[in-house]
Amino acid sequence: MSEKSVNLVKFASMIAGDGYIDQRGRVCFKHSIVQKDYADYKANKLFEYFGLKPNMYLCKKQENSFSTNNNYLVQTHPTSWIKTLREQWYLNSTKNIPIELYEEFGAEEWSFLYQDDGRLNKISHTNNIIGGTRIRVDCEPFVNRYEICLGYPSDLLLVALQKSLLKFQIESTVIVRKDKQRNLSISKAESKIKFYELIKDFIHPSMQYKINIRPTLKYST
Repeated sequence: MSEKSVNLVKFASMIAGDGYIDQRGRVCFKHSIVQKDYADYKANKLFEYFGLKPNMYLCKKQENSFSTNNNYLVQTHPTSWIKTLREQWYLNSTKNIPIELYEEFGAEEWSFLYQDDGRLNKISHTNNIIGGTRIRVDCEPFVNRYEICLGYPSDLLLVALQKSLLKFQIESTVIVRKDKQRNLSISKAESKIKFYELIKDFIHPSMQYKINIRPTLKYST
């Protein structure tokens, strides 16, 4: 397989989150052992889409690590075209996937990014105005917002991802955390529904907890 024959958008989505390319030309990603099934799923997709044969390793958690579980490492066999991408996509050993690839993300690409770096923020009440007074009413949990945790992304990357979502009529905003990390947030009702429906068929069974409540209180399948 040559670099030109590779679906670079799909490939980029599989390393945009927890994945990376090492100096030998291997795709690598590490997950907690509790996410082994999801890691195997991604490894199988790398073989299905790109013919990359994976090796899997159990890695004991490092001393003084905040993690409570061992890790599970996937490394593909090295190839020349991946090594070429490493040379093109890494500057000073930092991953810099071309911005235009993010703009082309589709449903499956977004599912990989969300499963790697996404989370849902849920809410279990509504605030109703009754007799001029705001009253808290408990209800079935629903999604307050979906977040993509991006670390310290560039402005260009944020704009590219937001453009990609807008292709599916999904509006998003940027949340700046106290530590200055910036997350992409999807909180408007119609956008939450569209995002859920965009990715739900691509979520691995072991990752269903990331979409296991309704996007809005009134949503029904």
